Amino acid sequence: MSDEHQPKPHNAVATRLEYGRHIPHWPDMKLLRAKGQFHELLNRWDMWMSAQHVYAVPTFSADRLSAELHLVVEMEPPVEEWSLILGDVVHNLVSSLDSLAWAICTLDGATPASPNRVYFPADEKESVWKGRVKDLNTMPPEILERIRAIQPWTLPDPRRSVLHIIKALNNEDKHRQLVRLESSVRSVASPKLTDGTWTDFLITPSTDDQSLTTGKHLGTIVAAQPFPDDPHFDRLEISPRMKVVVSGLTWELSSLLHLAVELVRDCISWVQAGETRPPLLLNVELANVPGDPTRVITQNYYIDEQDRERAMNSPADANSSGTP
Repeated sequence: MSDEHQPKPHNAVATRLEYGRHIPHWPDMKLLRAKGQFHELLNRWDMWMSAQHVYAVPTFSADRLSAELHLVVEMEPPVEEWSLILGDVVHNLVSSLDSLAWAICTLDGATPASPNRVYFPADEKESVWKGRVKDLNTMPPEILERIRAIQPWTLPDPRRSVLHIIKALNNEDKHRQLVRLESSVRSVASPKLTDGTWTDFLITPSTDDQSLTTGKHLGTIVAAQPFPDDPHFDRLEISPRMKVVVSGLTWELSSLLHLAVELVRDCISWVQAGETRPPLLLNVELANVPGDPTRVITQNYYIDEQDRERAMNSPADANSSGTP
């Protein structure tokens, strides 16, 4: 290696990096940009949902004790537009980490041997990581060790690492539409009747795929008493959900992006200060609320600093506010 590419010594404060002193504010600015674009995506979703373009139409049995639900989509959702915004979100999340890696590799005027190969790694195999570190040869060893500790290959399933997910989404954005919408019979709201009462019913979901297509069979609803002849039953509200598929795993989009933004922020803080290793995303899944098939909860799991699996957040009602 030539002298100009030899790693230069770093002073002691490099173990705790500060914005404006050791590294520029660019990583934080990129992260804030990603967060703003995420909220833009949610706002676009809420605007489309508020227009009630999607609902279910029941076809009642002769005794009105049951009904088959079929989907009606009055206006196609702008999925391509949403996919573009999602692509911007993950691009800025990745850029936030990549710019941090560059800033660290050029501390104190150091010059990486291969500048065009300096980016924040997200490797699924330890063997790949070992080959990658030579491109980060100007990075202080203690900082490099922090990055190693949050690599996807350190998890039981690397596909569930937040670093793997945002890198994979960023690559997939170059090739295809990311967002897909699913309707679910779980999201059928129990209508309030003309006389102010509510009708309880049991829902049996269809085994068909839940893509957003007019005429799609959503499921069957069965009531203990005959359904009243009430205009509130002419159409039933449906709350579709936005999802993405990454490396063969399906994720509920709003929960995934919310966690991704928070965990990338935590990863940056960990690399900068090394005080508390951030949680590494394992799973975002939907589960039925016991006794109420019209509601689901979203539960997130992570690996904590003692390598234990933990539940990350309180269950959220999937029927609240129309959030995707």
